[in-house]
Amino acid sequence: MYTVDDRSIKEKLKDFFNRRKLKWQTRTEKLSKWCSDHSDGLLLLAIVSLPGLLKLGNTAIASRKESKVDRRRQCDIYDRRSDIHWTIKKPLNAREKLEFERRYANGESTGDILHSMHKL
Repeated sequence: MYTVDDRSIKEKLKDFFNRRKLKWQTRTEKLSKWCSDHSDGLLLLAIVSLPGLLKLGNTAIASRKESKVDRRRQCDIYDRRSDIHWTIKKPLNAREKLEFERRYANGESTGDILHSMHKL
């Protein structure tokens, strides 16, 4: 047996968002009541865990910055012959580095090498 919903899309959306809003309000009310009931424990928890969370966040940020700089350093190739900086998509692996050096020593231009290796 099927039920037919004769409401318009506008009414259905309004009902959907009203239910979501009510659900959000009840959750925030429950959370605020719980926090007010357990304020002593929350204060102790914040005092104990806050330094660790700050250290963890700072470590993650520093690691991310370092990896970005390292990747930028690996993906930037400077050509002394033409005085041009080439930025490649991914760093070259060991085999590709050897091939690049061999072809560069044979006089091929950096742009042609990287283009043929599909790195640009």
